[in-house]
Amino acid sequence: MVKKIALYLVGALVIISIFLASYFDKDNNLRDEAIRMGDTFYCKKIEVSFIKKKCFEIVERKLSLLKKCRSENGYNAKECNNLAY
Repeated sequence: MVKKIALYLVGALVIISIFLASYFDKDNNLRDEAIRMGDTFYCKKIEVSFIKKKCFEIVERKLSLLKKCRSENGYNAKECNNLAY
């Protein structure tokens, strides 16, 4: 009896995790694209609020680090390439 309940519980958790992964996939892809491009345009398209909020935070932090790097090393410095692209 306990094994049967455990089996159903594991099955339910697998189904829930697959559903959530597919549900958040589009928003996570948009977040990744926004971070890669350093542009909040993609963040605005995200539907899930906590992913959207985190997206804006990460992009703003990346842009501030890029601005700081460029002010210290010059606009086209090689040191800033990993932040720019």
